[in-house]
Amino acid sequence: MKAKIVKRLGVTASQLRDFMLIDFDDDEPGMIQNVRHLAHKVLFTARSAEWSVDKDEILYVVTNMKLAE
Repeated sequence: MKAKIVKRLGVTASQLRDFMLIDFDDDEPGMIQNVRHLAHKVLFTARSAEWSVDKDEILYVVTNMKLAE
């Protein structure tokens, strides 16, 4: 099943919380888990990989999507 992103919201990495859906560059959203806020970095797990981003980096949170067959 393919997901089509209808609406997304730009947020800074410092606003990330567990279980948010993030829009990656390939237009396949991924759920983030284990979000940890450090001094200048935010660490999280998504797609079975560890990610590290600066606190002021802009990421896109999926707020609305449609499932297509």
